[in-house]
Amino acid sequence: MAKKILIIGLNPVWQRIIILPELKLGEINRASNTLHCASGKGFNYCKTLKLLNAPTLLAGFAGGDRGVKYIKELNNLGVESIYEQTNSKTRSCTTLISESLHQVTEVIDPSPVITKEEIANLKEKIFEEADECGAIIICGTHPNGMDLNFYKEVLTEFKDKLSLIDSYKGVEEALKMKPNILKVNANELKELSSKNDLNDGASFCFKEYDLKYLGVTDGPNKACLFSKDKRYDYNIPTINVLNPIGAGDSVGAGTMFKNFIEEKDMEDAFRFGLACGVASCENNMPSEFDLNRVGELYELIDLTESNWNF
Repeated sequence: MAKKILIIGLNPVWQRIIILPELKLGEINRASNTLHCASGKGFNYCKTLKLLNAPTLLAGFAGGDRGVKYIKELNNLGVESIYEQTNSKTRSCTTLISESLHQVTEVIDPSPVITKEEIANLKEKIFEEADECGAIIICGTHPNGMDLNFYKEVLTEFKDKLSLIDSYKGVEEALKMKPNILKVNANELKELSSKNDLNDGASFCFKEYDLKYLGVTDGPNKACLFSKDKRYDYNIPTINVLNPIGAGDSVGAGTMFKNFIEEKDMEDAFRFGLACGVASCENNMPSEFDLNRVGELYELIDLTESNWNF
């Protein structure tokens, strides 16, 4: 059996999804349905990898009543976890889905404050699992109080493992550890690189951080994967989008699954990840999809290859 994929998602949320016929600002809005679930990038990565039957281990923080519900749902999902209980409450997130306007709005609580002791305890737990894990995913924002060297120190311990970073804030030191792949969306790449042009942003990342691969999504628009000498472009099929939240997490998880578990080339792995992300958009719950639908969408995603030099 393949070694576990360690997922570090330090900023989980307890999510409330409110489905409205139409969101009208300044007026009373009556929901047609309300859903509650554990969420955040770490949890969404686990949901996708669980659907793909990949062995996972999730590391992070949890606190208060929302933290209890989060851990309970994680256990119900059957995902192994190492969590540090915090004095601060796990944050909440409210997603508003306006059906007639096909718009999704998110309202996210401020991140909780994590103490130095809580950080040190979680780091120790993560290091204890290093030998059991063959790949590592760092995803999402970090809570308040985090030492920005945390990710760098973890990646130093996992330096010989396959690594993916799905984040763009406060990860500059981690990126200097030369992860195998950085996955961001187009707006995040612009913010990380201060470049408006996609190729210029990719060039900045390869020069600054010596990446192996850079994956860039852009909602319904074309997605791109860059290596040091190739650019791969992927068209995104037109679908009926219900909720795009968590789609990017499914892209990253599907990519890691194909590359690490099934040992497929990165360009094909990213295509599969994109199919997972698109499929998840067809559901109201984040990062949930039907595997048969993923197969259908995979066939609809055309891949074109071109030479590229940063």
